[in-house]
Amino acid sequence: MGAGGNLGPVWVESLLVEGADVVACGLGATEDPTLVALGATSGGALRVIDLDIARPDGVDVTALVGDRDHHSIAGVVLNAGIDSIPGSGKIGLGDYSFDDWQSVFQVNVFGVVAVLNSLLPYLANPSSVVTLGSMYGVVSPKPAMYSHFNDGAGSMKN
Repeated sequence: MGAGGNLGPVWVESLLVEGADVVACGLGATEDPTLVALGATSGGALRVIDLDIARPDGVDVTALVGDRDHHSIAGVVLNAGIDSIPGSGKIGLGDYSFDDWQSVFQVNVFGVVAVLNSLLPYLANPSSVVTLGSMYGVVSPKPAMYSHFNDGAGSMKN
């Protein structure tokens, strides 16, 4: 999840190099040029799916797991996150309404949890779940919202 952008394709390529079958998903993932190129050379080991986790009904577990059996997924990498409402032009902390905060929370927290929860029955025992954050919260030109969520992504523990 969060397969497009800067970090996602790096993780996807690393997993493919290690011989993994990868399902890469994210908003606009099927149009990400790096993912398209990786898919063309993966020999069928990469499946790319558009997934909008901003919508509560956006997680279709059937699309993610296909015909896999329960307890057959070795790992999940959760890399989703937005720094503000895409295209809003808002920069300062005071520019954001309560609804803006809810929209960002929906992607960066609740969307991540929804995807993870939908995949739990398919995770092997043992398996790995990796939640990612990045330095973008520190270097972003508009870090007001992103840095908070970035810190939270790495703090989900079981």
